[in-house]
Amino acid sequence: MKTIVIAGASGLIGRAIYERLTPIAERVYGIDIGPDTNFQCNITRSSHLKNVLDTIGPIHGFVNATYPPSIYTHMEAFMVATQMLAEHMISGSIVNIASIYGVSGHRPRLYDGTDMDSNPGYHFVKGGIISATKNWAVRYAPHVRVNCISPGGVFDKQPKSFVDRYQSETPLGRMATPDDIAGPVAFLLGDDSRYITGQNIVVDGGFTL
Repeated sequence: MKTIVIAGASGLIGRAIYERLTPIAERVYGIDIGPDTNFQCNITRSSHLKNVLDTIGPIHGFVNATYPPSIYTHMEAFMVATQMLAEHMISGSIVNIASIYGVSGHRPRLYDGTDMDSNPGYHFVKGGIISATKNWAVRYAPHVRVNCISPGGVFDKQPKSFVDRYQSETPLGRMATPDDIAGPVAFLLGDDSRYITGQNIVVDGGFTL
């Protein structure tokens, strides 16, 4: 791997991906709105992102792990960033991070007794990312591959009642860790996946089964 850019690198999953790729890529750059990244950048603004790309130079891999707070900014972040990177790259691999809730329905029982929920907008956004990934895979082939990872629930100090219910419905018996997601991302960026494009890989310990 040569130069990899990770958008959303200060997030739970983005940070794990950054740490996983740093030892195996020549250069890894993290961009996010937060301070603990190589570049502070609002990727919903194409001019901000263009300035970053002009500074970095040629890019061979891109991971879109952004997690903006609203439906509109979430979709906009993916549309702006992924398309700009695909058009900027001469060749390479792009990996978008979606969710199992882009391919499966709501499970209200999981959230009983907590202040957590899974609203329709979240499903809408994640399903859109998966669908857009397939479009981009065709649009930017053959020189740029575009794939998607749909993580299951990632442990992040959720209430014990939620964790217990979630794990009881997961064949592998636990929630995901950020590292569980970072590994498949590294695979999709590397040469071992050179004949894979337009796919949504579900990484959920069997939860959606």
